[in-house]
Amino acid sequence: MNYILLISTVITAVKEIEKLMPASTGKDKLDAAIALISGILDNIQPLVPQIVGTISAIVKMLNSTGVFVSKSS
Repeated sequence: MNYILLISTVITAVKEIEKLMPASTGKDKLDAAIALISGILDNIQPLVPQIVGTISAIVKMLNSTGVFVSKSS
């Protein structure tokens, strides 16, 4: 597995899901991101726990840099 491609795919998926589902819950967005990534890359099931952790870190970074604006802001 090309991990640079995976990270790039995850970042893109997270950003696109946020654009498409801004009012949805974090869990709904996470499920959508996993589904989207699964449709793009083969055999990610063993990597889902690491992908979830990566998504969490990416969302935290995008929140802290102001790319994503919290609903409570």
